[in-house]
Amino acid sequence: MLYKRIKNIFIIENSNTFIQYFRFAVSGGLAAGISILTFYFLISFIELQHLVANSFSWCVGLIVEYLLNRFWVFNAKKNTSVKQVSYFLIISLGCLIFSNIVIYILVDLNVLSNFFGFENLTTIKVTAKIISVLLNSVWDFFAKKLLVFKMKPL
Repeated sequence: MLYKRIKNIFIIENSNTFIQYFRFAVSGGLAAGISILTFYFLISFIELQHLVANSFSWCVGLIVEYLLNRFWVFNAKKNTSVKQVSYFLIISLGCLIFSNIVIYILVDLNVLSNFFGFENLTTIKVTAKIISVLLNSVWDFFAKKLLVFKMKPL
């Protein structure tokens, strides 16, 4: 019984919105983790400016996200259309712009340091990145489910 439920959630193709959202959260968490680690590496070791580092790390996470969304979350195994990729990139670009705005507000306008007492600049930047990822997640899921992979809600 437990094996069957686990198989249903993780392996079998499933159009249930709740299971898809769970899979989206897992794949998004993986993509976000890779993006955050890339961001940390770029600001800490390469000393790249944080908005440039966010844009680059976002691209890395986007590749992971697209592959997992396409083949695991939404099971879109048909040929990819130009329209599908265009919608995916437009929605993702909107998320990137929003992410950079959030990071700019939290870091450059000193919101995290002034209002929450953060002092370490690397901690401030990584926290801002994490907050931007969390704020983008719900919009990103429904926009990609409904517009990119053309699945009906619930």
